[in-house]
Amino acid sequence: MTHAPQITGSAIPTDARQCAVCGADNQCAIAANPGATDCWCRAQQFPETLRAVVSSEQCICACCAENALLQS
Repeated sequence: MTHAPQITGSAIPTDARQCAVCGADNQCAIAANPGATDCWCRAQQFPETLRAVVSSEQCICACCAENALLQS
């Protein structure tokens, strides 16, 4: 994990492969391949602080997910 962005939800990327929090590659298997049915995020729990600023249709990167858990 190399960055610790603030969770603001202010930047909404237009590319589904970008993290909705920091804009980095979110490594979303479903965004990369619409035929995919599983992704790393399916097994994750996300804190309410993150769900409050990122819609369920947006993907985030693992770094931002971990950072949000540490901040909650």
